[in-house]
Parts: sequence; C-alpha cells; structure tokens
Amino acid sequence: MVKAYKCICCNKRAKPKDRRPLTDTVKNYLRRVFPAVDPTDSDVICFQCRVKSYKNAPKPRQCSDNISNDPDYQPQPSTSRQPFSPLSVSSP
Repeated sequence: MVKAYKCICCNKRAKPKDRRPLTDTVKNYLRRVFPAVDPTDSDVICFQCRVKSYKNAPKPRQCSDNISNDPDYQPQPSTSRQPFSPLSVSSP
C-alpha cells in the first residue's frame, strides 16, 4: 500500500521532490502559528510551506551595543596606499 505524505500545514499531498522533513526551526514556527498541531519527526512539509515558515520565522537579533562605547575596543590603524597604475607603454 502506498503511503500518502501530506504536508502538515496545508494537507496537500507532497511529491517526493517537494517533501522535506521538519527541522527544529519549522517545528517551533508551527507550534506558534498552529497551536493545535503537534509536529512529530515523521511529519513532512511541502516546499511552499517550508519557504513561508522560513520567511516568517523570527530573525536572530543583533547586539545593539555600540562598539565605539566599548573601553577595550581599539580600531585597527588604517593603511592608505596609493592606487596602482600600470606603467605607460610606448607604441613603436
């Protein structure tokens, strides 16, 4: 008997090339968006829903500390060099 791999989000039958296992990021997103859904390791997600979950997932926050306020920070001295220009070649 053939097993029907249905997407956990949209219930669409996922073809083998569109079928992806659930990662931790996707599981956390699904728990937040669909509280009634309990994702397991055997569930699959289709490509379209996977892309949507990564686009809507929270991005890692960058540190808001300003480096210039750090007393231990010492910037690298800048080395200014003259731009390279090739030697002129005379035509015979």
